[in-house]
Amino acid sequence: MVGINTCFTTTGFSSGDSLQLKYQYNYSINDSVVASVGPIKITSEEFYYSYEFGPAFIKRKKNSKERHLKYMINEKLLALDGYSRDINEKENVESLLTDYKNDLATEELFKDDILSKVEIREGEIDTIITQKQLELDIRWLYAGSEEELNNYTNALSYGASFDSLYQLQFEDSIFQDDRSLQTSRFSLGKKNSDLAEIIDALPIGEISNPVKVDDGWYILIINNVWQNIITTETEMIKLRQEAINYLTQKKMDVLSQNYINDLMISQNPIIKRQVFNVLRSYIGMYSLNQDLYKEWKLKENLNQSLQELGVTKENIGNLELVKMDEGIVELKEFLNWYWIRDQYIKLNKADLQSYSISLENIIWQMLRDKLLTEIANERNYDQSDIVKSQSKWWRDKIVYSAVKKEIIESVLLKENEIKLQDKDLNKSKSISEVRDQEILIKLQRKIDEMKSKYEVSINEELLDEIEVSEESNPKTIDIYTVKKGGLIPRPAYPSIDVEWINWE
Repeated sequence: MVGINTCFTTTGFSSGDSLQLKYQYNYSINDSVVASVGPIKITSEEFYYSYEFGPAFIKRKKNSKERHLKYMINEKLLALDGYSRDINEKENVESLLTDYKNDLATEELFKDDILSKVEIREGEIDTIITQKQLELDIRWLYAGSEEELNNYTNALSYGASFDSLYQLQFEDSIFQDDRSLQTSRFSLGKKNSDLAEIIDALPIGEISNPVKVDDGWYILIINNVWQNIITTETEMIKLRQEAINYLTQKKMDVLSQNYINDLMISQNPIIKRQVFNVLRSYIGMYSLNQDLYKEWKLKENLNQSLQELGVTKENIGNLELVKMDEGIVELKEFLNWYWIRDQYIKLNKADLQSYSISLENIIWQMLRDKLLTEIANERNYDQSDIVKSQSKWWRDKIVYSAVKKEIIESVLLKENEIKLQDKDLNKSKSISEVRDQEILIKLQRKIDEMKSKYEVSINEELLDEIEVSEESNPKTIDIYTVKKGGLIPRPAYPSIDVEWINWE
């Protein structure tokens, strides 16, 4: 049996979201309907977050809000096709919808149980603002061995200059960027808090004592420190908000880590070794190449474990993977959770032990998600207005994506036929171009079909009232915001697919 680990990945959310603050300007039209697509209502709030978190190609063009709404409507129409055929009730779609809803409910739980307990003092904010203003120019000597370190320290003690030793490093295909850094004190502290503390105590121009790290030693010197002066009130407001966001997230991480550790330890979970061996071999069939699978003897291990457990293919999913004081996790429950997230899961394949440990950590993560979901649902967070409304947005998006996937797969199935008929194709187009064109045609046909079944109406006056950060700006850039700390990796809010750029 494998006992509980004492450290778990926390679950979190983006605190102090500037876009949520921005939406206050639209608060008076919060629940207003900007468009109706049959029975589906697109509120001003849904449109706002979809637009702000959406692709930049729309924001660069004239009438960008109208264009974005058009593609939102297209996706809703395709979702309606999915609902009409009960695609939302398919097991894989339903499981994904459940995970998204659970993630939203857990996020609300954390706002009450964690975020509400975060306290930030003015002095802490001022410190972060100062650190963000301070720019550092740092250089260092690096020694990979004690012998090399002694050579440096001896040379310095006999009067050799730091600059001369520093230049000698570049005779061995080492570049100056490898031995110097210009950064803010804030950024340095985020990346390496121990080094930042050393720098704080080191006067400009003085050489530090050797600093031991995993792969050797560093001898540091600060060339220069300068302060960026804040010139406008807007800059100060921005720096202050960044400081608050950083401190909030940092304190939340500590509180949530303790919260999750206490929750897990209270359940005294234990991974059943033989069932773990079955899982490890099964996952290995998909995640490992044949050579590793054979070298680690996972097939033999699987057969031995199945024999000792006395199970058949019919009841293997009912095996007890994790035992807790109050409940269990069956193998099939873990696998359902795993396959929804497998594209985001990276297992360590350095050796069998590393592979096993990384899989164990994934099991603890799944258990964390299960326990948090149970608490959130017991306290009815899944019934809160915000969870209900955003769950509807995600349900439409997920069902639309399932319909789109069907259309794409139907075209791919014809690809061999297209290749056989290559003689009839326009020679100026590749197979992939013909395939993409066919996908566009099928999507358009389906959208037109749904428009004939469902009425679409747009409140142009309300759409004009909705304030957004970027509109018809050719210089807008793409910014992708992904939530990785929750129960399932996902965008912060659902938005339109970037592939709609092909329709422009």
